[in-house]
Amino acid sequence: MKLRITPDVEQHEWDEVRYILSEMGGEDLVAALLDNSGKLRFALPSFPIDPPPLDWIAQQIKASGGAEFMRQSKGQLWFCRIEVLGTGGEGYLLIAQDWTVLRHHRYRRIAASLALVGGFLLAAAIVVPLASRRYVSRPLAE
Repeated sequence: MKLRITPDVEQHEWDEVRYILSEMGGEDLVAALLDNSGKLRFALPSFPIDPPPLDWIAQQIKASGGAEFMRQSKGQLWFCRIEVLGTGGEGYLLIAQDWTVLRHHRYRRIAASLALVGGFLLAAAIVVPLASRRYVSRPLAE
């Protein structure tokens, strides 16, 4: 994605950039371009993320090659990644993915696991005393 969009940014072909950004996403994946000062340079009107400060972006990119963060916006949880765009100081590419559904799915899996463990413990609490009374206590009493 970054390699595909870089030449269009360098040549200021904003119609092509708009097309790439609109085609890559959908409702759960969005992207924007940040200028060298870390401000939104180009984004579709529905872009929901406010970028972090430039000094934080630069520090993260220097340390690990990219900046990753989570952001809450309009009731959705977004996982975001920022990378340097091109080699000529063209700015940054910010990609954000909606993790709201993933988070809800994770909570459903945890609830299902807890219900399964609870059911197993309940069954064990019923079966163990009955079996021990029938096979241990009664024979010993007789």
